[in-house]
Amino acid sequence: IEIPIAEDSLVEGSEAFSVQLENPVDAELGNQTTTTVTITDNDGVGLGDGLQAEYYDNIDFTNLAFTRIDPSIDFDWSTGQPDPSIERDTFSVRWSGQIEPRYSETYTFSTTTDDGVRLWINDELIVDGFVDQAPTTYTGQITLEAGQRYSIRFDYYENGGGAMAELMWSSESQVQEIVPQSQLYSAVPPTFRVETASVEVDESANEATVTVVRSGDTQGAATVEYTLRGAGSTPATAGEDFTVPVSTGEVTFAAGATEATITIPIVNDSEDEGNEQFVIELQNPSTGILGAVNTTVVTIVDDDALPTVSLSEPSITVSEAGGTATLTVERSGNPNTAVSVAYSTVNGTAESGTDYTATTGTVEFAVGETSQTIEIPIAEDSLVEGSEAFSIQLDNPVDAELGNQTTATVTITDNDGSPSVDGPLNIVTLGDSITQAGTGFNSYRRDLWNLLDDAGYEADFVGSQTTTNDGSPFPDSSFDPDHEGHWGWRVDEINNGRGGEGSLSDWLTGYTPDIALIHLGTNDVFNLQSAESTIDELRETVSILRADNPEVTIFLAQLIPTTDSDRNQRVDEFNALLPELVAELDQPNSRVVLVDQNTGFDASQDTFDGVHPNASGEAKMAQRWFDSISEVFPV
Repeated sequence: IEIPIAEDSLVEGSEAFSVQLENPVDAELGNQTTTTVTITDNDGVGLGDGLQAEYYDNIDFTNLAFTRIDPSIDFDWSTGQPDPSIERDTFSVRWSGQIEPRYSETYTFSTTTDDGVRLWINDELIVDGFVDQAPTTYTGQITLEAGQRYSIRFDYYENGGGAMAELMWSSESQVQEIVPQSQLYSAVPPTFRVETASVEVDESANEATVTVVRSGDTQGAATVEYTLRGAGSTPATAGEDFTVPVSTGEVTFAAGATEATITIPIVNDSEDEGNEQFVIELQNPSTGILGAVNTTVVTIVDDDALPTVSLSEPSITVSEAGGTATLTVERSGNPNTAVSVAYSTVNGTAESGTDYTATTGTVEFAVGETSQTIEIPIAEDSLVEGSEAFSIQLDNPVDAELGNQTTATVTITDNDGSPSVDGPLNIVTLGDSITQAGTGFNSYRRDLWNLLDDAGYEADFVGSQTTTNDGSPFPDSSFDPDHEGHWGWRVDEINNGRGGEGSLSDWLTGYTPDIALIHLGTNDVFNLQSAESTIDELRETVSILRADNPEVTIFLAQLIPTTDSDRNQRVDEFNALLPELVAELDQPNSRVVLVDQNTGFDASQDTFDGVHPNASGEAKMAQRWFDSISEVFPV
């Protein structure tokens, strides 16, 4: 039987119909009377050549043996190896390039490996199973657009026994299959994007400049067009607010150039019209493709409206011995007039006359000035009183408006009555994978141990754990390995346990810490838990520690950043609540001290995967812990 199949150009996925037998003449129907015919869609198929593959003769991607282009990731080496030039039981592979989905849907990526695997799509880590293991399947999901190319990176290592690695995908329209060669690209084509999705320019600046970035293949000359249009609730008007050079502009890249600029003249008028916006949009590159960020929203800041004055931050912390609390007031908007704003202090747990000097006054901005400071005298006393706080408030602006931040909390940390301990300092490092460390890393605890030892401290790290996340020992055996880092755990799981693996109360039956170093909340943030609920759980953590030792000193860290901007926004929201929590929980006989692990930590340089510290990140974290410990527990 022959059935004609229709060829079309629709991206529609596989489809099926059936053929059925009936009405036999001088015969009987057998068991198989129907057959399903599946039509596989051939539309939306790419022209890929596979992925760039780097093969290393060890498990940590440092001894490159050879490179090649692999058509797909679908390997079962059993007890062998990819090539005789590398050892069969200790090698690693990194596949990289671009992937092109056929459908605009949420894709499920499935990895099956023996041993460790990590998978990034569009620079987002969606699979993380970097441990020794028998053949194991992990899945991760991400929403992709049909025809758009996204970066892909697949890291794999083999550490004894069998070896295999495969990558599959599926979606509502895509049947599960090994990701085919046609949708994988080893070479990165020229990609054009704007440097930033939004810029602000003062109306008096006369022009707005936007940088266009070319990545990938930059060897030849290229051009990319751009258009302009008003946007937002208050769109700028061409000819009145900005000048359109031509209906469609064009930016040119010389051979080898990676950046070019678009300059748009801005019209400076005298109308009080508020801020206005227009969009610069890239289109029609002469070669290559457009990147994910191909539009810039330009906001023209009206300099005819009143400027705003605000405090630069919601809270600061000063030592009682510091003498002065300094706060910054910032002016934004029109800088071409003189403005002023009044300020005054307000008592909280800190009281004027005993803890600080009540201060009122006026901050004045001359023409062109955008920043001024307020100084509040802090009183030094000998009372053991814990941290205390007061606030400062802005009001009565002249020729200006108040901005969003009109009050700030000043926390005064007490420097009297430093805690004392008989014998060595029992230190528990309490946290998640950032505290525990992954295979091949020592964690910040090795560097902290050395800092304490060099300074003359007698310390004993305590905890129920002694290994990295996969149970392997730390590379450096010269430091005390005891810790309480639990890979992937949230704060509530630390407090209450997870899967029968114990809880903080259980672990404390084996030791009593004098000091607790807490870096917790990262997994809560990653799982979209509210910052407020995580703060509540940290209160419980402190209560559990104090139930074991009423005089325990707790160092509570603001979280290190990641390379993911969305996650960092939630990290910042969580970190902003910690100063108030520390001020609330700090007691004379059981100090709670805030440790800023966030400022100065560059996740792009100080982590090995965008989340977990590498050697430089471990050193930075250790130094912050040490500085705080030495201030509270001087030698």
